[in-house]
Amino acid sequence: MVSRKRNNEFAYRLEAIMPLTNECKKFLDINTLEDLSATINVNFFNGFPVVSRAMVNNWIYYPDRPRRMFGDAFKINRVRV
Repeated sequence: MVSRKRNNEFAYRLEAIMPLTNECKKFLDINTLEDLSATINVNFFNGFPVVSRAMVNNWIYYPDRPRRMFGDAFKINRVRV
């Protein structure tokens, strides 16, 4: 699969609040939405493809739409590099 050309001025930062321990895990400067979904799947779902690139896209660009319950634990910021 061919990756989309990314805008080099932006990166994504992920913060995940763990529900049982209330600890916050941070992942900084992730380049693409595909890398962001892969980071979530590997670190929180043992590599199973639970979160897709389209889900991450909707979480970032349509924040008012309802998410699945597990999606509320992830805070994603789009930052200028």
